[in-house]
Amino acid sequence: MSKQISEKITKTLLISVTFGLLSAFVGIFFIFSFFAPTEFFTERLNIDSQNQEFLKTSLGIKAYGRLEVFEFLDKSLPAIAGIYKKKIESGALIDNVYIDKDRLGYGFVLTSDGWIVSNASVLNGYSTAKISISIGNQIYPVQSMVKDNWTDIIFLKVEAKDLPVVVLGNSDTLSLGDIVFTGSKKNNFWFSYINSLSSYQDIENKNNLIISSEEFAKVIKLQDNLPKELNGAMISNRNGEIVGLAYIDNVDNHVIPINQFKSLINDVLKNQKITRPYLGVNYIDLDNALLESPQYEKGAYIYGGGILRSVEVNSPAYKVGIKTGDIILEIDGEPLNEYRNLGEIISEFMPGETLKLKILRNGEDIALDVVLGGK
Repeated sequence: MSKQISEKITKTLLISVTFGLLSAFVGIFFIFSFFAPTEFFTERLNIDSQNQEFLKTSLGIKAYGRLEVFEFLDKSLPAIAGIYKKKIESGALIDNVYIDKDRLGYGFVLTSDGWIVSNASVLNGYSTAKISISIGNQIYPVQSMVKDNWTDIIFLKVEAKDLPVVVLGNSDTLSLGDIVFTGSKKNNFWFSYINSLSSYQDIENKNNLIISSEEFAKVIKLQDNLPKELNGAMISNRNGEIVGLAYIDNVDNHVIPINQFKSLINDVLKNQKITRPYLGVNYIDLDNALLESPQYEKGAYIYGGGILRSVEVNSPAYKVGIKTGDIILEIDGEPLNEYRNLGEIISEFMPGETLKLKILRNGEDIALDVVLGGK
């Protein structure tokens, strides 16, 4: 074999081996980055501080995950609203500058003409005259507020037009383990996974076990606690649709499902007020209590405590004779259970409607018809 032929064979072998090694390395890296646990990468990244372009190319988010981030960043975050303590106008430049320490929390833009959704805890006692709303780079004074006492959701109105708005989703379609997103701006987002779809708010004392028929108690809990600074922020699903609102105070940290207040929107926009159906009882959800008898595993046990009456005087429940110790088992044929409690079912009716209740009293089933009031 000539020297020239030998050199050609050697070069060919070297090139083949080199490309083979490179191909193997790329293949192994691709497989590892796609199938390895996300935490391997995310624990090495400060997700909250990365800029958008880095997030779009980061190996810390899998291929399908990057698409979800795009949906959230592009669909939801432009409609973020910051809620700030209002500045007192003066000649000083600092009195025209809004910085992080002035921010009370967040909300999101519901309508292009300036309806904002947040929760009452964000205001921290401030009146609407003492807060301002930031959307994009614009600051707006608040004109009016409508509050839902069942959920503590507030609707704030500013004078504006052509604002970016959110797309509302359906919180009933969420499942355990689903990923959800929130954030404050394009280069600051946060995500977690749904840990519970029917948790109760954190209990401080015995009386917190007693629930009113005129409040929503069940909330969504996440795997990780939401950062305190994101109180009132939107919670988005993987399609960029809003499925809830962050509620964070010194006691509780949870998500208010969008379906608990989505039905109120037309009433707020049309009448600038909220009217909820009213039954007038306080109860213990037996599905979340431990009892010896299987007969009492489910339902709403009518009960009060201290100055808290079990049945409010002159309420619809009072007028039809509902008593302390009664257990409401069904409403219009729908059983009360771990997925649907008394308040949730009542909320889907209108004031003035008649409901058929199945009640357990002294070991016997009885039927009662009650006409809901409005409140």
